[in-house]
Amino acid sequence: MESRVNDMRIMGMPVQFVAVVAISLALTIYFGAWAADSRISERAAQAAGQSAQQFDFRGGGNSNAGTALSGGLGSGATGAGAAYGNTAEGQAWERFFLLTCPLH
Repeated sequence: MESRVNDMRIMGMPVQFVAVVAISLALTIYFGAWAADSRISERAAQAAGQSAQQFDFRGGGNSNAGTALSGGLGSGATGAGAAYGNTAEGQAWERFFLLTCPLH
């Protein structure tokens, strides 16, 4: 019985290898789409002035949470950083993951 399972092949490759590759690819696409969706939502919230920052890494409990983390993408940014930070449009990899993931 065991020899049958170990000898099974799909297109010349062992079934275990094909299963691991398929599951890894599915998880990569799912988590990539999750990250892309999160980034796009955050940019849209920043463009609307409603940043969804959850953590204040500066400490002290300041009410301006996340402003130190915004860096060049904050409201005072100029140039390419300002254009990227103020738009809800995504990058090519974000669009790819959202297009390929049926769950997002």
